[in-house]
Amino acid sequence: MNTPDKSTVSINEGPAIDAGRFSEIANALSRPRHILETILALTHEAIANQIEEVEAAAAEAAGDTDDDKPVVAKLSLAISWPAGEPIPEVTVKSSYSVKRTNEATALADGDQGKLPFGAGEESK
Repeated sequence: MNTPDKSTVSINEGPAIDAGRFSEIANALSRPRHILETILALTHEAIANQIEEVEAAAAEAAGDTDDDKPVVAKLSLAISWPAGEPIPEVTVKSSYSVKRTNEATALADGDQGKLPFGAGEESK
């Protein structure tokens, strides 16, 4: 049986691969796993440290209503990393807020400007 020299590696009787290239391929295959593990760890930390704050904000937003609807806590996550980098820096941002809404309504009637109520004019 032929023993490959120390600078090559053979997998399942396939063609020999240079040891440096083998390491590069192994790192490329494990990169997505490392990114996922980093995302999971950062996400766990972000959520675990904010649950009480998010729930308090949700309760505050609900106020003292007599509504029988349950108070819903909402937390958003944004996950990013530089694509293609060998060892990317993963960022997990979490956000929550109390939603406040203002509403104003009016008819968009273009004919209102044509009413005979101008300066110095009398209406009949």
